[in-house]
Amino acid sequence: MEIFNNLMMCGVVGFTALNLLQSPVIQQSFSNINSGNVSAANAPEDIKKAVSEAGINDEQFTWAIAYILKVEGGWSTHPSDRGGATKYGIIESVAKRHGLSVSSITLPQAIKIYHTDYWIASGANKAPNPLNLAIMNSYVNSGRKWSISGSNPQEQALNYINQQDNYYTQIYTSNPSQTVFKSGWHRRTEYMKKAIKGENPSW
Repeated sequence: MEIFNNLMMCGVVGFTALNLLQSPVIQQSFSNINSGNVSAANAPEDIKKAVSEAGINDEQFTWAIAYILKVEGGWSTHPSDRGGATKYGIIESVAKRHGLSVSSITLPQAIKIYHTDYWIASGANKAPNPLNLAIMNSYVNSGRKWSISGSNPQEQALNYINQQDNYYTQIYTSNPSQTVFKSGWHRRTEYMKKAIKGENPSW
């Protein structure tokens, strides 16, 4: 299952970022963010530029993808990853579905895939900030959608992230061979929680 392969990769080696992704720590605001106007998005300038080059003009997506790319990293390969090599968190089978190759995929191309296959496909594009980040993160990392509960978007996002974290625990509890990915998975959870709370996390 290609999404599970991506989840495995994120556990250990999917976090080694290229220089392109070593931007200043992302600043988050919980004011209402309106779609359309990438230049106003609260994200590093290099990410804004890549999103624009991908032909996307969505401020909320730009904010969210900056966090996703930070943890997904650049080029990675791991012997336990049945999906093979990844770049920007995109595995070969996903790249091929778009007529691309992981070895040569560019950041704008990867971002375009994230926008169609994960942001829109998960329904994150219809959710309020910061719930949209929680939804996209889970869909990218496991292909799962969880129930939404809570009195406000931040609480909903945290509850959503906790469900994803419980899923990680279920994986390595039922299959001890996956324990090697335990630390990376839970580290990702803590990073996303800080992002949701506006604590400006550093990976």
